[in-house]
Amino acid sequence: MRCWLAVALALTGAGCDDGGAEGAPADATAPASDARPADAGARPDAEDTDAAPDAAPRTDDAAPPVDEDVDWQPEVPAAVGADIPDAPTDRPAECAAEWVSVVRGWVVAPGGAPLPGAKAQVCLRVSPSNTLRCLRPGDADAEGVFTVQVPDEVRCVSHAAMRVLLPGSGKAATYCEVDVTGAPPVLRLPDPLVLFQTRPALDLPPEGDRDAERPIVIDDGLVLDLVPRRYYTGAGTYEDIAGRRVPVDARGLCFLDDGPPLDGLYALYPEGSVDAPGAPVHLPNTTGLPPGTTVELFVLGGLDCRGADGRTLPEASWTVFGTGTVRADGTMIDSDPGVGLPCLTWLGYRRAP
Repeated sequence: MRCWLAVALALTGAGCDDGGAEGAPADATAPASDARPADAGARPDAEDTDAAPDAAPRTDDAAPPVDEDVDWQPEVPAAVGADIPDAPTDRPAECAAEWVSVVRGWVVAPGGAPLPGAKAQVCLRVSPSNTLRCLRPGDADAEGVFTVQVPDEVRCVSHAAMRVLLPGSGKAATYCEVDVTGAPPVLRLPDPLVLFQTRPALDLPPEGDRDAERPIVIDDGLVLDLVPRRYYTGAGTYEDIAGRRVPVDARGLCFLDDGPPLDGLYALYPEGSVDAPGAPVHLPNTTGLPPGTTVELFVLGGLDCRGADGRTLPEASWTVFGTGTVRADGTMIDSDPGVGLPCLTWLGYRRAP
């Protein structure tokens, strides 16, 4: 069963079993069929509704403020710590894991400006079934603050992650692990969730033959060899493809806190999956790795992001999807034969240990 972006963002909430637990029950409201129409830009199990927030038009094509990526200090809005009336705090005796009833946090752009209208979605591993349940998104207010009420039946959890996006903005969706170990029932996130603006592709060939592979050039020369028919997104269209190299020391990269040390990092938009064998990638060798060097290629797991074996890659976690090699002239890093990017979320790489 596939749990696709538009399902989780249709403001009804959704859950899915990603195959991480044998026999775990599935809560998904989407049909189980993986059959795809002959010419479609979204998964067939996505809800077809004008209310889907990812269908909003792009609103911000301005170049991202690169100079603000690193040198800024977040100021926590007072509302993050404000009282939440009637928030449940009594943990039931039958919950042997962690118990969370409310999640409150805040969303900003690099530099600290709040992002009203951002969608903050909590994805939980429900205990003891280990079912993945992604909840109805909470909307960020004028200060960027959001509140997500956790339904009673999914408050007993073993793991949590946040998915945050601003529909139609060209800002890359982000995923952050949330530490629920020993957390209070009302969980407040002290660090901001940061959304990074991408740049439109430098060279985006006309969609034309959707079965033909074509090179798409992004930002500083990153190239994706993409077959449009293999790309599915609930967050936009082929024409919206964009990306951006982001400094690995930028503030707000929550997914790097406990992740692998990377040599390079790219934010991609719109979030979506690419059927096997994925999209081969070619990265500028900006760190000067010697010719012939092997690099590991990483992708940040997201909703419906699946590896070559068909298994869902965990949200907010990095997975090596293959290796690449520095060209003889030292200019580029090419993914090795048979290696392809499985989804457009965040792409990272580093010299292989």
